[in-house]
Amino acid sequence: MSQKEIKQFSDVMVLKREVYESELGYFTNLYNQNLIECDFIQDSVSHINKRGTVKGLHFQNSPFSQAKLVTVLQGKIVDCIVDIRPKSDTYLDYGLIEISDKNKNMLFIPRGYAHGYMTLEENTLINYKIDNKYSPENEFSINWKDKTLDIKWPEFEKYFLSKKDEQAPQIDEITHKIKIHE
Repeated sequence: MSQKEIKQFSDVMVLKREVYESELGYFTNLYNQNLIECDFIQDSVSHINKRGTVKGLHFQNSPFSQAKLVTVLQGKIVDCIVDIRPKSDTYLDYGLIEISDKNKNMLFIPRGYAHGYMTLEENTLINYKIDNKYSPENEFSINWKDKTLDIKWPEFEKYFLSKKDEQAPQIDEITHKIKIHE
């Protein structure tokens, strides 16, 4: 498994938010259907206090797979995707991209990818748009330090994870459970 550039993954897109600044502050759109066609049904915000916090790698099996549009409103993350579509040319390869309030990147992740991120700054605020409902019985996690994937995460003295993410299995322990319709 290897690291690839984000543009090498099919249907994954890096978009730029337009920001209109004035003496009062700024205005920006987090989604416009002219940017990408996706029927988002949920809009969520995650506030992370500490840098070095790891979330993921998460995915849901079909028919509850989710496409996501990820935007950082405050702070900075390194976002990670892993292609879990068995018939894909980039199967089990991963991509990393920095998303911040300053670079204004947004990442569209289609269905069929595991997703996670690490905060690079304190008090980071992340917005997700999601196109399918949450289904706990169809949700799976892959260990962020998976030996097979060998993701090159940024290095910190200390990392912060939920118990669920800390105890997530290695990819080879759950490959047989992945059900993604391509």
